[in-house]
Amino acid sequence: MDLVYDHNDTLNPIGDIMAKIATGSKQLLSDHLITLSWSGLGSNDDLEIHLDGESTSLSSLQIDEKLQSFMRRINIQKDDFQISLKKVPSSVKVINFVLNTTSHGPFAWSVVGHTTDDEFQSDAITVGLNLSCYLLRLTRSGDKWEIENINIPVLAGGVAGVPMYLVTEEVRPAAQYAAFRNLAAGKKNFTALIDLTASMAPWLQVNAHMICMEAVSAVAATVTRKHVPVSLNGLKAVEVEPGLAGQAFLQSEIKALVSHNLVSKPLHSLIPDMVSALDNESVIYVISDEVPAILPKTIAQLEAKNISLNLIVLGADSVIPRLQNSDSIKVSATGDVDRDTPVEKILDAMAS
Repeated sequence: MDLVYDHNDTLNPIGDIMAKIATGSKQLLSDHLITLSWSGLGSNDDLEIHLDGESTSLSSLQIDEKLQSFMRRINIQKDDFQISLKKVPSSVKVINFVLNTTSHGPFAWSVVGHTTDDEFQSDAITVGLNLSCYLLRLTRSGDKWEIENINIPVLAGGVAGVPMYLVTEEVRPAAQYAAFRNLAAGKKNFTALIDLTASMAPWLQVNAHMICMEAVSAVAATVTRKHVPVSLNGLKAVEVEPGLAGQAFLQSEIKALVSHNLVSKPLHSLIPDMVSALDNESVIYVISDEVPAILPKTIAQLEAKNISLNLIVLGADSVIPRLQNSDSIKVSATGDVDRDTPVEKILDAMAS
């Protein structure tokens, strides 16, 4: 292999003055021979390269044989790689670098050209603990290549989720955790039903329902940027955006309904209508302190439409009745929850 590199050259380490590429931004490279350097990788973090539908670990000291035609490690003590973009097989249009993390970071990368003034570095980003995440993408653009700074979690089955830089900032840590736990489970649509019957009054007072809705919003944010439809016990339907503004809006709507002492319908009468109205591959999250009866007819419809019903049950002393066995129904017992409960506790209950 005739890659050229002068080991006497001094590379700019990440942190020196280089053009920064913000997360979600692209830059056209003018050079075909580059050095890619990584910062922040721990000894247990696994960096992979994805191309032609295959993933190959770069964490070993030796480059895989199929990569050697265009890539090599230039310093066995650092995560530096020299890449000859002209030698990348013509069938390869996109190269992704994916990090399987064992720490939060921050992580960053830099790209330096060997025959031009190309010098770029990424913003340092923090990603979810134990999360697989796309961090850098190289894409063919005519006879040149573009580099793109990305932060996209890898969900169940290798599916790419919503880029984390597009997720509302205050929701991002919980969304990263939800992505790590693969809580979206291949679903596309998310909706919630909040119980407002009399027994829920103590939980409403301590904002337990709001912590649960934070968890629901976090799961939805890994897959879609849409607002989450929420039924307030069948009395009113609202659309809730992720983040503090959405939480404040939802809380005000619930307070208004409760203050009018409206008669709430029992959950078991609301769920069948919700299932009938939803699209396939949806998830319904029911936030309550009880487990409603689910009729066989409703279970059959859940299974036929690939809809998941996740019953988020509040209270350490909640009675969990025996339900008809179905992979479409899940009971997530949260234990006691109040305004100080971390949202991760609810996400853990949803994953267990």
